[in-house]
Amino acid sequence: MATFEQRCILGRRFKQWDVTDYGLEALDGTCAIPAGSVSRLRQGTDLYSLPIHMAEKNWVDLPDFLSAFQIALLRHQSAQYDAERMVLTRLAAEQERRECEAFQRRLPRKEAGDIFPTYTLQEIQAAM
Repeated sequence: MATFEQRCILGRRFKQWDVTDYGLEALDGTCAIPAGSVSRLRQGTDLYSLPIHMAEKNWVDLPDFLSAFQIALLRHQSAQYDAERMVLTRLAAEQERRECEAFQRRLPRKEAGDIFPTYTLQEIQAAM
């Protein structure tokens, strides 16, 4: 019989993400992350890669993803889970999100309703 903690981890669904047997999946079907890649570290750091990568995507509900990621890591790669690394990764992902949002605010405004605006190289360089 599964313990209370095990029952809470198995088959956990969040607002935007679902922890599944496959790994971590967006509920709208746009993104599926295999369980084997959940514990990968970001190159040149001692931080988990996925939270920082997903922080760069403005469609991702970051707090929801971070919660789902932590559960997926515990479920699929529990031997690779490190609480201190998780805290540092969460802080780095939140900082990455703030930097991405600040960059987007510095870009020039495009026409209303332009879902995928295009920018010139000069506009991008000026926003950096």
